[in-house]
Amino acid sequence: MSSKEYKHKTKCFLERKLTEYNIKIQKLKKQRKIIKILFVACITLSIACSAVCATLCTFVVPPFIIPILSTSGAVAAAFSVKFNLEGKKLELSNMIEQLDKIKRKIDYVVSCNGNFNESEHKQVLNELTKQD
Repeated sequence: MSSKEYKHKTKCFLERKLTEYNIKIQKLKKQRKIIKILFVACITLSIACSAVCATLCTFVVPPFIIPILSTSGAVAAAFSVKFNLEGKKLELSNMIEQLDKIKRKIDYVVSCNGNFNESEHKQVLNELTKQD
């Protein structure tokens, strides 16, 4: 194969990979946003239930209200801990950062539009398939 063919094949491959990474990054950002909302909602609910429960203890209220509020707060806190929402959010952020680095590298290679010989072509393909 000539260097022109390698250049064209590599450019097509990199453009396809760039599109794939853009789609992955968008999906991960949506997941991160959902997890962040769930985490904040669980913590807010837990704190609100505890505050309402503490406030109602000073008043004369039916005895079943306080255990319900306490249980609701505990379930919200347990949900957050069980599914490790904060850890998942950080994990997704790290993945997005890594994919952004790869995307920038691909952008650079595509924009350079340099001449590729067979060894350079194989090197680029090996680096990108290794990172997937």
